[in-house]
Amino acid sequence: MAELTFSPEELTARKRLRHDPRPLSYEMLADIFPKYKQSQFSTVDRCSSLVLINRSKIPEGLPHGKKVFVNFMGPSAAGKDSILKKAVKMVQNLKRDIKFSKVVTATTREPDTEIRKEDSGSYEYMNNESFIKAKENVRFIETVHQDPYYYGTPKDAVDAAISSGDIITWIGEIGGSDDVLDYVREHYPNVVTLSVFVLPTQLTFREFAGNLLKQRKNNPVQRVRRVIKEFASAHKVDILLLNPFDQSGEPIQAPEALTQLLTQIIS
Repeated sequence: MAELTFSPEELTARKRLRHDPRPLSYEMLADIFPKYKQSQFSTVDRCSSLVLINRSKIPEGLPHGKKVFVNFMGPSAAGKDSILKKAVKMVQNLKRDIKFSKVVTATTREPDTEIRKEDSGSYEYMNNESFIKAKENVRFIETVHQDPYYYGTPKDAVDAAISSGDIITWIGEIGGSDDVLDYVREHYPNVVTLSVFVLPTQLTFREFAGNLLKQRKNNPVQRVRRVIKEFASAHKVDILLLNPFDQSGEPIQAPEALTQLLTQIIS
C-alpha cells in the first residue's frame, strides 16, 4: 500500500492508541486526538445516540433536500457495507418511493480479491494500463495508489448515480472524500452532501486490529497504520456513526441509526 505520513502529534497519538486498554469510543478517540473536541460532536434530535453531528461544520443541524449524496467512510472491517445494505432496506420499507444509487468506483484489483462475489458490482475493474490512461485523460475525480492496486472515482459514475437516485452513496477513504464532495457541490448545487464515518465501538483497538487482520491478511503493518490514520482524520467528517460490535460481528443498532438519519434528511 502507499506510504502513509503522520504529523508529530499523530505519531504520539498512534503510540497511545496501540496500547490503550479502553474499548474504542468517541470519548476515547477525543482523549487521544484533541481535534475531535474542536469539532464539537454531539447527538441529534430525533436520532439515535449512535449518530453524532459535527457542530463546527453543521451548526444549524441536519440539512434537508430531495437528493442527498452521502460519502460513507470508515476503516476496513468497521461494518460499512453491512450497515448500508441493511439501512437501504429499512429506508425503502418506510419510504417505498425513495431510490438508492451507488457510485461505482474503479480499481485495478482482481474481482475476487478480498471481496465477496456478491459485492463485485461495487467496482469497475480495469487493468493498470487502462486506469493510468483514464487518469491522464482526467476521467477521475480522485485516485489513490494502495500498492499494488489503483482506486479511483470516475466523474461519469458520480453523474450516473446522481441522475438515477434520491439517496446516492459513495464508499471510500477520508483522503478522497473532499474532492468527491467538492465535485458534487460544484456541478449539482441543489444536492445535499454529507460525509459519514463509521466508528466501531466496544472493542479495544488491539481487538479491532486483530479482527481486521483475520479478514485482510496481506500488508498487515500498512493496514493497521491506515486504520490509525483514518481514526486520526475522522474529526473532519459531518457525522460520526457509532457501530457497537457484538459477538456475532454483525451491526445490530447502527443500521437503524443510519435509517433515522437518512429519513430525516431526505424530504
